[in-house]
Amino acid sequence: MKLASKIAAALGLAATVVAAAPSYAADPYPSGMVKLVVPFSAGGGVDLMARVLAQHLPAKLKGTYIVENKPGASGNIANTFVAKAPPDGLTLLVTSNAMVINHAIDSKVQFHAVESYAPVIMIGSSPVVIVGRTGLPFKTLPEMLNYARANPGKLSYASCGNGGVHHIAGELLKKSAKVDILHVPYKGCADATTNVLGGQVDLAIVSINNVVTYMQSGKVVPFAITEAKRSPQAPQVPTVQESGIANYDLPGWYGLFAPAGTPKDVVAKLNTAVNQVLQMPEVKETLTKNYMDISGGPSEKFAATVKSDLTRFTEIAKSANIHVD
Repeated sequence: MKLASKIAAALGLAATVVAAAPSYAADPYPSGMVKLVVPFSAGGGVDLMARVLAQHLPAKLKGTYIVENKPGASGNIANTFVAKAPPDGLTLLVTSNAMVINHAIDSKVQFHAVESYAPVIMIGSSPVVIVGRTGLPFKTLPEMLNYARANPGKLSYASCGNGGVHHIAGELLKKSAKVDILHVPYKGCADATTNVLGGQVDLAIVSINNVVTYMQSGKVVPFAITEAKRSPQAPQVPTVQESGIANYDLPGWYGLFAPAGTPKDVVAKLNTAVNQVLQMPEVKETLTKNYMDISGGPSEKFAATVKSDLTRFTEIAKSANIHVD
């Protein structure tokens, strides 16, 4: 074979090898239908966030977006599914910080909250609020904490279930304020709300949408929002930080994730598009009606939050002996 023929053949083989290798950034994004995987059944806050994105992303990034609900195993079926999906940006996870908590309390999960994903954006949050039944001998969080210190173990608080963000928020408060308050887990925020209304428990830590009407009617006493800043949904309620617990910040956030290894330009396109969607008046109206605060921002900031939360949640779970066997 002549030298020129050999070179041509070699170049042809090299081109074939390169073409055979997967290239997730070669085609314009999105190159196909995008699945927004939700770890919970239809109807909840995470599902609503996903459906808002599916409806409005085509106007900003084109393409077709569908919501796929994969409930089960406290969300871990969906978490694992996306963690193992091809990193092409066509399979995304819309979830809450429950995913990070699951990693913190369950050593057997088949994903890593930080290493298995490329965080795209914090979409928003559902404010978590600390409320109390009527008739308690205190009206503010500082007064409640002073009472708890003087009466260790006498007060009780309801959460929406073992190992959830509301439980973590309660244990973080106990740890930060150095108080002893009995935790009473219920099967959902609705049950927790019912029992604080009925006086079966003294306090409840729940999502604000469960108690906002009772706060307005005076049937429960709002003590504090668990986030670092006040919520537009209840601007009159102070934060835990304002009440004297420095650095306390525990929002119930919702976020968008891609599988680890997704090209940075794809993550950047998604981040830009979702930020634009969150500024649409109709989106703001929908989320506000459902008692959700809008977040947005750069993917790097969200990634730092996820990493920090995993460290914090792991420490809280260990100190409070919260774990899944």
